[in-house]
Amino acid sequence: MSSFLVLLALPLGLFFVSLVYKWRTKTAYPLPPGPRRLPIIGNMLDMPKRNEWATYQKWGKDHGSDIIHLEVLGTHMIILNSQTAANDLLNKRSSIYSDSLRLDWALGFVSYGQRWRDMRKAFHQYFHPTATLQYHPIEERATVELLQRLLDTPEDFIEHLRHMAGKIILEITYGIKVQPHGDPYINAAERALEGMAFGGTTRAGLYDILPFLQRVPAWVPGNGFIREAKKWTQYCLQAPEGAYHYVKEGVVRHLYVYTHLLLTRLRRMERLDHLS
Repeated sequence: MSSFLVLLALPLGLFFVSLVYKWRTKTAYPLPPGPRRLPIIGNMLDMPKRNEWATYQKWGKDHGSDIIHLEVLGTHMIILNSQTAANDLLNKRSSIYSDSLRLDWALGFVSYGQRWRDMRKAFHQYFHPTATLQYHPIEERATVELLQRLLDTPEDFIEHLRHMAGKIILEITYGIKVQPHGDPYINAAERALEGMAFGGTTRAGLYDILPFLQRVPAWVPGNGFIREAKKWTQYCLQAPEGAYHYVKEGVVRHLYVYTHLLLTRLRRMERLDHLS
């Protein structure tokens, strides 16, 4: 008799779980097309392990849509496969859909609010069309250096372009004169960008869907992602902090003979602190 009850309870339990799952994942509006979902786990087995963009693009072509819907363990995800779709949702309807990753040190990733408005105001102050004229000498020197590098070693053009971009940004923002090769600040910035790209992978997304995985020790087999995540997190933090502390130290030692953006902001903050 007990065996019969167990056999009867199993399908009833699965049926109940299925009903709960359907109720939890039910939405008031029709969802965009996407790969067929399995009960409970949804599209978890479909999620790509690498080159995610290629898989997302293929799904878009298969379903004839620039917007794709996925669901993993009850968490809904929307993939935007075109600039038009991204612009329509994230720009034209930004008050509804647009948000960011909440990295307080980067304007592009700060959540909407007073801090974002203050940062955007400061950015506009230093980078509106008239203000950028003062940076032309820095850009011209970097351009001449780039051309010389391209003449010397044209096969390394990607590295040369990265060096030029880093040189301009670091000198304008922090007053840092970068080294010709292997500059630590440029290397730190590139590692931070790699870390941010790493955070956008499918594996990283699973740690948002299943937060308890973040508390699993890194030594547990199959959980090496935690070690990688900690490493990339440090890279993302070191990039802005290293340059910032470089400037702070220079202010203390009075090393600067010209003004750059961060120095101007720091001096303004010091005046405000003194007045308060």
